[in-house]
Amino acid sequence: MDIGSLMGFDPLLRNLHYILEATDDNTTGNKSNNSGPSRAYVRDARAMAATPADVKECPNSYVFIVDMPGLKSGDIKVQVERDNVLVISGKRNREEEKEGVKYVRMERRMGKFMKKFALPEDANTDKISAICQDGVLTVTVEKLPPPEPKKPKTIQVERDNVLVISGKRNREEEKEGVKYVRMERRMGKFMKKFALPEDANTDKISAICQDGVLTVTVEKLPPPEPKKPKTIQVQVA
Repeated sequence: MDIGSLMGFDPLLRNLHYILEATDDNTTGNKSNNSGPSRAYVRDARAMAATPADVKECPNSYVFIVDMPGLKSGDIKVQVERDNVLVISGKRNREEEKEGVKYVRMERRMGKFMKKFALPEDANTDKISAICQDGVLTVTVEKLPPPEPKKPKTIQVERDNVLVISGKRNREEEKEGVKYVRMERRMGKFMKKFALPEDANTDKISAICQDGVLTVTVEKLPPPEPKKPKTIQVQVA
């Protein structure tokens, strides 16, 4: 498991300084670079850089802890996009000023909160829970159980995705009074290994040998249906 992938979209944050500079140039009238980032991209980048988060890996889960001060559970969204991107977001608005009351000093952070995490392959996106307590959001993503190792089949498939084809041809025994004058045909072991692609269905393999030619057919798995973004309900402790 790559811990770096859990720390969020690092390239986006590494380029934040450049993005903000490009945005400042555009706002000051410099419109020479029309291919710069959109305002929404810059807004999300700023929110991600300003939203602190901790990530823990437990034996059976991944835990994401994000500061969300002043936000209620209804103001926080926890979603899974593109199958494996955990998106945590929320927005805190400034209280309306009452008549005769004005702010003398404003330091508390307002606006958008956001954090994105690329989930590892063993994350179970169907088992996600979220709870918000004292301004701290804790999102728990359970791990998938480790796959059981598959045993080699009669049509050998090693290590889940390696197709092994092998055989052996022995020399005929010489009969009395008969000897080989010339030997060119290949004898001994025949073998070929193939790394199967991810969409190969190792439970649907057939083989037929005709006129000394072996044909092995491996069916494909049906393409997965695109998943819609999920929304996880945030509970209040």
